[in-house]
Amino acid sequence: MKLLFTMEYSGILFLCHILVVFKLFATIHSQCPVGWHHFEKSCYYLSDNKYNWILAEDSCRAHNARLAEIESKEQSDYLIKIFKDFGKQTFGSDCPIGWHHFYRSCYMFSNDAYDWLLAESSCRAHDARLVEIESQEQYRYLVNSLRSIGADVDHWIGGRDDVIEGIWKWAFSDSNFSYIAWGPGEPNNGHYHEHENCVLMADRYQWLWDDRSCSESHYFICERKYPESVTESIPLVPSIIG
Repeated sequence: MKLLFTMEYSGILFLCHILVVFKLFATIHSQCPVGWHHFEKSCYYLSDNKYNWILAEDSCRAHNARLAEIESKEQSDYLIKIFKDFGKQTFGSDCPIGWHHFYRSCYMFSNDAYDWLLAESSCRAHDARLVEIESQEQYRYLVNSLRSIGADVDHWIGGRDDVIEGIWKWAFSDSNFSYIAWGPGEPNNGHYHEHENCVLMADRYQWLWDDRSCSESHYFICERKYPESVTESIPLVPSIIG
């Protein structure tokens, strides 16, 4: 049995692997820990920090896991896809455990469904906000992330138009949308409902945007800015692979 990484004394990124028993028809949200990715009967965690092999194995064991053991071509192809979809950078990460680093932000994909206000409050409790999508690169990263973790449900993001109808703003920064990815015919303020003033990434549109009633309960994506002391070393233009 070969481990994914075998160098013991060089600091490199690593991949943890934990076996799980899945309930019939259970969703990924109720089985893998937050920040882990589901494939077949296992959960995988792609590290944000560089350790030597021994410390990497210890870190995996601390999460009741192990360094990934590759036993099939399908598993290998899936792990390669994780690396490509996430466009891992060469520097370490100061994101909290369970959060994902891209460019100058850390992202958390929730395990719980809340209405928009409670989702925003949950993000604020983590010194974060509902994600504000400002570029195609950032949007593509979030879509790839949702696909990688097997999330086939809607996710709130930070946009609203409850102050002036039709004027969409990001709630935390109070800035107008500089990038949009609306689904077909959206936003429509609801043909059957009134006051659809909040935005989500809609599963039915392959995660294009949809306006919905803020009182609906959905999963959500939090964003917190990367520490300023680290962002100086991060290139101004992010790189997306795949």
